[in-house]
Order: sequence, then C-alpha cells, then structure tokens
Amino acid sequence: MADTLLGAVKPVRQGFGRAETGATAIEYALIASLISIFIVGALTLTSNSVTLMYNVVSNAMVRAAGN
Repeated sequence: MADTLLGAVKPVRQGFGRAETGATAIEYALIASLISIFIVGALTLTSNSVTLMYNVVSNAMVRAAGN
C-alpha cells in the first residue's frame, strides 16, 4: 500500500519544480506595482511646482494680451 501512495505522489512532486509561469506573472505584477507607486510619488512631489509654473505662465500671457 505504501508503494501505491508513493507512486501516486511522485508525478505531483516532480511537477512542482517546473511550474514557473505563475511565479513569473507575479514577479511582473510586483515590478509594475512598484513602478506605479514611484510614478504616483513623483507626481505628488512635483504637482505644486507644476501648478505654480502654470500660474506664472498663465498670468504672463494675460498681461501680454492686455486683458
């Protein structure tokens, strides 16, 4: 009986080392999430300066147009 159980477990045990597609997908998902976190952080840090620059350019164009 023990031989039958070991014989049934052997193919399952051999397949564990070969299943890498799920691990690769998880790695790519983690990399993509980290990149998106860095992008959001960079946009958050630079949003005030971009808004200030837009206001400066907008005010200069309004003064140049004479309105």
